[in-house]
Amino acid sequence: SANNIEQLLGNTKQVIDRHKEDEYRKGEAFNVFSILKMERKENSTHSAFLAELLNPNGTHNKGNKFLVLFLNSIDINTEIDVNSAKVKVEHTIGSRNDNLKSGGRIDIFIYDRNHNCISIENKIDAGDQKAQIERYYNYKTDKNTVIYLNKFGNEPSIESKGVLISGKDFYIISYKEHIIEWLQNCLLEAEELPILNASIRQYLILIKKMTNSMDKKEKEE
Repeated sequence: SANNIEQLLGNTKQVIDRHKEDEYRKGEAFNVFSILKMERKENSTHSAFLAELLNPNGTHNKGNKFLVLFLNSIDINTEIDVNSAKVKVEHTIGSRNDNLKSGGRIDIFIYDRNHNCISIENKIDAGDQKAQIERYYNYKTDKNTVIYLNKFGNEPSIESKGVLISGKDFYIISYKEHIIEWLQNCLLEAEELPILNASIRQYLILIKKMTNSMDKKEKEE
């Protein structure tokens, strides 16, 4: 009935208002990424921040702990050696050739002393490039794990992946599920370092906003 709908909407508004009050009370409305209009910049914001956490030599001084947590969160079989791993942003693998399906620039590239590597294509809003996943797959195929990261875990376009099969030739992970879970684990690892903890928390808040995600308590309400 109309009364029931009105009551439901009223209750929903109360939950949303309470969430906003909590946000302001915790200071979470202040977000440096949003203020500096860096929210949607794939490489200069997202790839750079993710790569810094993943990098065992990163300024976080946590060694390979964040990388290990990441690999646990995505649960993808890879031979990468976390003790010798290094991370690069926008790694060039040669001149792009869509006909030969080779070359290009990998957003986040993780590699080790045994030449094993992980190639992460990071998508926020931009569309797929032609033969993009195919080009990355053809780079050191036997040693390379190709990952397609996007907001909600969508498949790449046919133009990008060709006949390649997700879960077999390449893997899909999402900000909404895998990155949020990973960042929450990183927060626990960085509990005793206030600046690092606050920086990861700010980024996590941005990802939740970007993917319309809620905390468990909010979902239950």
